[in-house]
Amino acid sequence: VVQLNIREITGTGGSFAVTNVAKIHSVTEFPNYFSCVINTDDGALFVPFVAGDIVRCQVWDGKGIKYYVGRVRGVSQAIFDIEKPLLAGGSVPEAGDNVFQFGSSVAGRQGLLYMTNSDSGAPYLDVLDEVNSPNLDGKTKVRLGNLNGITDTVFGTLSGYGLYAQNAFLKGSFWVTGGNVYTKNDVDANVAAAKAEIKNITDADIANAINNITIGGRNFLLNSKAPRDGVFPATLSESL
Repeated sequence: VVQLNIREITGTGGSFAVTNVAKIHSVTEFPNYFSCVINTDDGALFVPFVAGDIVRCQVWDGKGIKYYVGRVRGVSQAIFDIEKPLLAGGSVPEAGDNVFQFGSSVAGRQGLLYMTNSDSGAPYLDVLDEVNSPNLDGKTKVRLGNLNGITDTVFGTLSGYGLYAQNAFLKGSFWVTGGNVYTKNDVDANVAAAKAEIKNITDADIANAINNITIGGRNFLLNSKAPRDGVFPATLSESL
């Protein structure tokens, strides 16, 4: 099928996560876990999760938000088991649920991209990592958009729109209009002031500074010149 879209705008409501996802075909509940079966399309599809992954379901079901978070305890090609009790939420897995991976206890599987226009403090795009529980405090490594809700040990509580990142490698021109950094104008002004102070220092200023140096209430450099015999004392006591 050939389809031509010209200047088309598409959209999605709520939030969007770039991560592993699966749709539940059927669920069997056991005392210690929920066994969730997916439709493999005759073996073409498989469960994208591994044991230890955290999966999350969040959707509007027409009456309210259906929400739960659980941990995967076992996986086969067509089945993944979610252990009890669930980690968060008041709902349970059911047929038709779309569940997506939202972190893991397995290193290397704890990151995702998350974009929202409906969460508290939206809109923003987050790069999350080290997510190993439903608690996302401190898991935002990069944010572009509304910075409200981010608290950093160095910068404190952030607000407004901008870019927050643990590391940033930027090239090009930078325009700084304020904050806790010196602008080019600030640096130029400080350098000019320092140069002016140096130019204003006279020989008399230097002589006065020397004459004001005292040791034990006495100034041994006051009006000092080389000794008459041309030999400086080896110790301070010899000059007394």
